[in-house]
Amino acid sequence: MNRAGEEAPSPRSPFSWTEAREIPRHERSKVLLCGDHSLYRATLRILVETRDDFRIVAESTCESTALVYALRSEIDLVLMDHELGAANHRQLAGLENLLAHFTPRPVVIVTSALDPQACSTALRHGVSGIVLKARGEETLLDAMVSAVRGQVLLDRAVLTAILSELGSERNVSNTEQIKIDQLTPREREIAEVACTGVTNKQIAERLSISEATVRHHLGAIFGKLGVSTRSELAAYGYRHRLVRGRATADVASAVDAARN
Repeated sequence: MNRAGEEAPSPRSPFSWTEAREIPRHERSKVLLCGDHSLYRATLRILVETRDDFRIVAESTCESTALVYALRSEIDLVLMDHELGAANHRQLAGLENLLAHFTPRPVVIVTSALDPQACSTALRHGVSGIVLKARGEETLLDAMVSAVRGQVLLDRAVLTAILSELGSERNVSNTEQIKIDQLTPREREIAEVACTGVTNKQIAERLSISEATVRHHLGAIFGKLGVSTRSELAAYGYRHRLVRGRATADVASAVDAARN
């Protein structure tokens, strides 16, 4: 109470997160936490639960039976601890089968190693974000937010790994080149920008067109290239040299901007 008999205002907290409006639990994005190492799952759980825009609703190992049970819950995002290091054909097939459980839910993978083939496989099967464990927690949380919004956010090291694989692939197959040649100049331009992980609104602003036009062109692009998600489009774009020059620089800039 002050001298006028009024209640004194509470002292301002030095921590910005205490000033924010708490999001009701039913409005938070529901996360499935998946991984075979219980200690690291516990670490991720603590990290996610410090944010008021996510909540863990299920937790599982990567074993099929456990996943089927966990996926009975309503899930908005899958956060998976999985190594994307050097893999043989059998291991890549196992990764494909694992990711098939999550379709069409967005997936963010946390890994300590990067193999170009493993990264490309993950992106082709709908993964929206790949984050190295060596990065800061904000990079992971940014990737999670982007995935829920339907965007793709890739670590610069992931792009380097994918592009290094492309450097060893000198030619695009005739079948894929035929698909790419079906794109109009405007569709190709939109596809290149879309591969940077930006939103439809950002594409529209960059190319001075309407969002409705962007959505229309993306539908045509998906049909012509045989992809169904933005992450598949990004993987396709880098693998088959649809993304070149300016767009590649844009991706790196987008990754850096998201991290800062």
